Amino acid sequence: MRRAYDSLMSLDIVDSLQNNILLIPVLLISLFIITFLIRDIILNDERTINKIKNILNKHYLVILVILILSYIINILI
Repeated sequence: MRRAYDSLMSLDIVDSLQNNILLIPVLLISLFIITFLIRDIILNDERTINKIKNILNKHYLVILVILILSYIINILI
């Protein structure tokens, strides 16, 4: 993931995707979550945490399979 992130910061998107295909979705999701968490802190709310818990409770198996497939793909390439 580190090599992919370094490539992305160098604006080399193709190399970034070759290093780790999940970097861009993980980065986008992280930015959205951080943005909403900051909003929740400002508004003194817990909506984002509750939504994250619901998503993880419902889709933990899909997330785990995607991570394992990414790991296997990175080993094979």
